[in-house]
Amino acid sequence: CVERLRGELDSLRLEAQRRLGAAPRPRVLLTTARNPAGLKDILTSARGTIHDELITLAGGQNLFGDIDIQYPQVSLEDIVARGPDVIIELMPEVLVTQELARLMAEQWREAGPIQACRAGRIHILGDEPRYAGSLIPSPRMVELARVFLDLIHPPQPTDSAPRP
Repeated sequence: CVERLRGELDSLRLEAQRRLGAAPRPRVLLTTARNPAGLKDILTSARGTIHDELITLAGGQNLFGDIDIQYPQVSLEDIVARGPDVIIELMPEVLVTQELARLMAEQWREAGPIQACRAGRIHILGDEPRYAGSLIPSPRMVELARVFLDLIHPPQPTDSAPRP
């Protein structure tokens, strides 16, 4: 089981490197909790957390990877100043309807000049079964790393073409 997980993680790492190429790693904000009614009480993952490692594995740069507090509460002003290229909201305990996802994305767009908003790279991951337990380290983290890879470096149409 452990060898299989290592193999899957190595495969993901190689795929992330292939998709990234020579480009700089996108700055990724991952929220682990916040009030869906507004951009306040925002918790994120920082240096040394499993989520920091997953962002790195998926070819991203954790926006708050320079902070030693593992799950700090951060301000909207600090987020805007750091300028994320991708925002991933991890909310496995919240039923995220299309309407709620739209409202939450709109909150980010109204927050100020954020590249992730201009590029339409705001992703809200709610209570779908594949995200269950995504805040707790487990073998399911491999699936979460795959999701992060596709959100940070979306597959290109040529990625699905058969290879010679």
